[in-house]
This record gives sequence, structure tokens and C-alpha cells, in this order.
Amino acid sequence: MSINFKHEQLKNLPDIIKIHYSKYSDNRGLIWSNYHGDSFTSFCKEGLYFNHDKFSTSKKNVLRGFHGDFKTWKLVSCLTGNIFIAIVDNRKSSNTLYKCEAHFFDQNDNFSFLIPPGFGLAYLALSELALVSYKFSYIGDYSDVNDQFTLSWNDPSFQINWPVKDPILSDRDRRALYL
Repeated sequence: MSINFKHEQLKNLPDIIKIHYSKYSDNRGLIWSNYHGDSFTSFCKEGLYFNHDKFSTSKKNVLRGFHGDFKTWKLVSCLTGNIFIAIVDNRKSSNTLYKCEAHFFDQNDNFSFLIPPGFGLAYLALSELALVSYKFSYIGDYSDVNDQFTLSWNDPSFQINWPVKDPILSDRDRRALYL
């Protein structure tokens, strides 16, 4: 099986890269790669080194709000279930500041999103259980909750049409303020 990646920039957020990969299927199931260093060099920041993997499971209607920091790259994949994912630019000097894109995303999709520092990521679990993979690249220590920003998931300025009106939220996301 060869490792093939194609990529495209998102329309409203051209700094976000949607990476399409190939899957191999036979009577046993599927196999694929969502990252291969040499294959990413043509469209990734030079020297991007992934040093931390994190996984998140969410029950149906759980919305994990807009969280991010200003030093971490994220390669995000949906491994099980289906989600509605939204990404917002929170870089103060950007010409796409507070612009947002949202996509339905599930385990059968052959893509991941590469998200640079300064963007907030949120997602809503639409299936009974969703498993999301984050592959992180950062220098120094990991930016955990105290070093991250939180933006309100339902801020009207983002103009996101969430498929659920009353999601299950953490206290952190419930307290997040509008811009």
C-alpha cells in the first residue's frame, strides 16, 4: 500500500489545510496513514515535528467548545463516529480574524485538518460515541487549559448553524463570553 496525500486550503480560512489520504480496504477491514513526515513536507511548515498525541471521546450531543493557543499545531482526525467540526481564526493580526468554517466529519472521511496556532477548534458529537484524534506539534511545554483561550461556541458573530441547539457543555464552555 502506498502512502498518498493530497491537500487543499479551506475557502474562508486558507491557513487551514484539509489533508486527504488514501485508505486500503479488503475483507479484513481498512488500513491508512494520516501522517507521514516526508509526505507532509510539501505543504507543512518547515520543521513541523509532532510530539504529542491526544484522543477525546464524546457522547452524542457533547459540544467541546472553541479552545486553542498561540503555539500549537494540530492535526485533527475523526476516528470513530461522526462530528460537526468548526474552526475559528483568533489571531489578532490576521485578515481572517474571527472568520469560521464548519464541516460534517466522520470516520469514513478520508481527510484530516491541519490547524496552525491561533485557531480555535470546536466540535459536536453527532453519533452515540465519537473518537477524535489530535496530533500536536509545539515547542516547550504543552499549553494546557490555563494557557489556552476559550471562545463562546454560540457567539452569533461566528454565524455557525450548529445541528443541536442545547448541547452538553463543560463549565468552561458554558462560561465562555461572546466577543
